[in-house]
Amino acid sequence: MDNLSSLFDKGQYQAVIDLTTGSSEPSDLLYRASAYLALNKPEEALDILSSNRERLYAFRPVATIKGTMGARYALNDYTGALLDAQWFADQPYVSQEVEEVLRELPKQIKEMEEANKKAFLLPKQKAKKEEKKEQDEQSLLSIITRLGPTGSPDEGLCRKIASLLPDEKDRQIAAVGLLLLIQSGYPNLVEYKKGSKIFRVVPKDLTIPMFDKDCLYVTEAISKDASDPGIARFANTYFMTYALAMMPEKAVGPGESRLLEAAMLKIAAEALKSSVDLEALKARYSLSEQEITDKANEVNQLLSMMGND
Repeated sequence: MDNLSSLFDKGQYQAVIDLTTGSSEPSDLLYRASAYLALNKPEEALDILSSNRERLYAFRPVATIKGTMGARYALNDYTGALLDAQWFADQPYVSQEVEEVLRELPKQIKEMEEANKKAFLLPKQKAKKEEKKEQDEQSLLSIITRLGPTGSPDEGLCRKIASLLPDEKDRQIAAVGLLLLIQSGYPNLVEYKKGSKIFRVVPKDLTIPMFDKDCLYVTEAISKDASDPGIARFANTYFMTYALAMMPEKAVGPGESRLLEAAMLKIAAEALKSSVDLEALKARYSLSEQEITDKANEVNQLLSMMGND
């Protein structure tokens, strides 16, 4: 197990899968499922977690819950996530930690579904406005609109999306195009422009923002610390939109999770004309008002640029 932990921490996910082949040990199965998730193979991970659910839940309930939810989110299967959440909730009491995780699940699932829909909303709106533009300028937009929030491009469409990304001027549309390639595990090098920066990345090596462990940490912290469910939903939706805008860079920098949480709660409270107890967060995590304000302004500025470059 120590060897698997070391390999996983080093990002050697295929090695973890190879070493756990044929094993029925709960610890091996959890590492194997986690490795598949890290490789953007949620179907394989969900198969392991679902077929061994009772044993894995008895072994490590929180890890089993989070792994299952992560796989459902990656597959955009929110109905399945709700059914899984109900199964977990029907199990006998384990601990207060597990109860707290279970209590947050319905709200978290709804927030993740709203964030996913929002990622596709703007391109769909723009599709109606740009119907008269030349076909080569709206090809990527047309693909995204046709696929919708739950569609997955085949190999041919992936190649088409990859060929269109370098010339796509609308950053929101380009970001959703890259997200589709990541979800599909596209294995080839693609060029992606973000402002003045040019990235050359292999989508299958990137992590979907809604499954990135640091992003999930921020959304869980927001849900936990926001006393108002409306503020939590707004903040989490806004954060996932920010994470989408940050691709292919990581949305959460080293040691930045608590600052991002506070910034998102500040933005949400101001947008909804409500209040949030930032003083408690500032004291708990040694944050200053200026730090939070600066990060909130940085986030708003980035998202205000998510139109044409």
